[in-house]
Amino acid sequence: MISILLLGPTKWERPTHSTVPSDLLARARKDDAGSRPEGAWPIDVRRALCAVMARPDVVATVMEDWPSQGHEGPSVKFRRIEQEAHITHYVVFWPLGGRLHGLVWELSDLAHRIMDGKLDRRAVQLFVQRGVADWDHVTEGYIFSETENRTEYFGDLLRLRCPVFVWEDYSELTFALEHRQWV
Repeated sequence: MISILLLGPTKWERPTHSTVPSDLLARARKDDAGSRPEGAWPIDVRRALCAVMARPDVVATVMEDWPSQGHEGPSVKFRRIEQEAHITHYVVFWPLGGRLHGLVWELSDLAHRIMDGKLDRRAVQLFVQRGVADWDHVTEGYIFSETENRTEYFGDLLRLRCPVFVWEDYSELTFALEHRQWV
C-alpha cells in the first residue's frame, strides 16, 4: 500500500493567473472549494489532488485534515501523521503564487533524512508549476524561477535530485498524478 502525504501551500502568497478547473475542485470535500468568496485556495486544490491520486493501492492525505492533539506543535503533528497514516511517499505541490513559508521545517526534515540515507529521494516527488522551477541546461538541474517565494530547503530537494514534474496547467497535473507509478 502506498500512503502519500501531500505537502504544499495552504494560501496564496499573491494572486495567480492559473484558474483551477471546477471539475478538479469538485473532487475536494464538499465544505471546502465552493465556500470561499475569493475562490479556491491551494489547500482546496491539495484536497482535490488527494482524491485524484486515490486508487485501491494508493491513499493520500494532507496535514490540515488531521486535528492537532493537545498542545502538539507542527513538527510533532507531522511525525504523528507519518506514523499513524504509514506514510511511504511525499508529494510537494507548488503552484505559482502559492505561499510555502509554512513548509520550511517539513522540507528541511525531508532533505536531512535523504542526506542521512534514511529516506530514498524517489519517495519525495516535487510537482511544480512552470515558472516556479525550470530546467537549467548549463547546470543540468532545476533552478528557481519564482525566487521571491521559496525556501532554501526546497532548493536542497532540487539539488538532491528528487523527482520533479513541471506542469503547465491543472489538467496536465491531474493526469500526471492520476497515472503516476509510485516506486
